[in-house]
Amino acid sequence: MLRADSVAAGFSLLTIVTVLMSIASATVYMMPMQWMSAHEVGTATGVIIFGQQLAGVVAPVIMGYLISLFHGSYDAVFGFVILVILFGAGTALSIKGK
Repeated sequence: MLRADSVAAGFSLLTIVTVLMSIASATVYMMPMQWMSAHEVGTATGVIIFGQQLAGVVAPVIMGYLISLFHGSYDAVFGFVILVILFGAGTALSIKGK
């Protein structure tokens, strides 16, 4: 269900996701600069970076647990990643500008 047909397809999908993630990341860093006063931008950027670092610690733990729970299958991990991406996209789409 959540598998690439070949190694080349897997690398292609990974490349596409990485490019899209880079575009989204730049947008996340730009938003506080546009919407906040100068003395709040540093704090907002710090909160964003903290959230990214926290996710970098928590996500592998959740993924490892899912791999163990599903007896070595990575299908649940890919499903989890897809859900997180959809949640992030939904959150981003709900943000209203000034």
